[in-house]
Amino acid sequence: MVMESISSIQAITIVDSTIFDNYYGVHLWYSERTTIDGNTIADNEYGVYLYYSDYTTMQNNKFIGNGDGIYLSSSSSNSITSNNVTNNNHGIVMSYSSNNTISYNNVANNGDDGISLYL
Repeated sequence: MVMESISSIQAITIVDSTIFDNYYGVHLWYSERTTIDGNTIADNEYGVYLYYSDYTTMQNNKFIGNGDGIYLSSSSSNSITSNNVTNNNHGIVMSYSSNNTISYNNVANNGDDGISLYL
């Protein structure tokens, strides 16, 4: 499945898909209330990249072999739950993001960082 940028969209669901070998597996910017559930997202530069995107739910996904598994920039009130984030260069990265929840994830065997939070 080829995914391009999704901009200024609300209430979209991406479910049970295999997304691989892209620059961005899923790229959301200025989007709200997106659900990303039950996908395999592999071998992308960015598995999921959120930019100014809020209230996204990412659950039950597999992020494998990406540059960055999950990357949030200037995004808030997102939930990252019950995902497998393995064998990426960076597992989960958040920059300039607030009020996000990371819970019940398996984050292992990532090259540089498992979870990185910074301003």
